Amino acid sequence: DDPMVTVGAGGRRVAAGGGCGVVMRTGSAIRVHRVGAGVFTVTVDDAETGAALLAAEAERASGR
Repeated sequence: DDPMVTVGAGGRRVAAGGGCGVVMRTGSAIRVHRVGAGVFTVTVDDAETGAALLAAEAERASGR
């Protein structure tokens, strides 16, 4: 989904159920499911690389 269409405009957003996000432009986004803190979504350039970096850091932090 295009976040600008989904939320209607750019800026900070708070969703029902505790999620939040920052939508500043159209395009790809990263959605992070945080333990005990809800979901955080942010639009970024090259979301695929950002998501891979976050996944690698999560794996490193968990000691795997």
